[in-house]
Amino acid sequence: MNFKLSVSALCCVFTVLVSSYALAQKIDEVEEQNGDVLSIAKQPQKSLWETSVETTTFTGSTIRGSGGDLTMVEVKAGFTKRFRLNPQIELSTGVHYSLREIDAPETARMPESLQTLSVNMGGEFHASDSLTLGFRVSPVISSDFKSFDTNDIRLPVA
Repeated sequence: MNFKLSVSALCCVFTVLVSSYALAQKIDEVEEQNGDVLSIAKQPQKSLWETSVETTTFTGSTIRGSGGDLTMVEVKAGFTKRFRLNPQIELSTGVHYSLREIDAPETARMPESLQTLSVNMGGEFHASDSLTLGFRVSPVISSDFKSFDTNDIRLPVA
């Protein structure tokens, strides 16, 4: 047992040393020595356009009391455009859509699909490298669109 423990401890120490050396090597590649001043390469600017598409599948969940299975497929898509007014102020706007197709037994009393459409608007103020203040408003309509009322409208603010 002591031998196995010693081999495990030796492997852990070896792994830590190798990963530390690899990290130090990576840092050396990024840093350049200019006289007595050390400069680090700047990170690339974020793109002004962001697009996203996601899909998720939930299969074979058993519904208690109804004896049936629930399957759901969700597809999300959206885009966002950022407007940089100056180095400190950035505004953004975007549109996002989500569709959830639900396959459940009739006894579950669930809709066949749920859809969500949202418009995102916001802004950021970069006071310093370590402090950013942001504001987001995202009106959302979520419904099966068979019946529609004011409860289907949400207005999250962050």
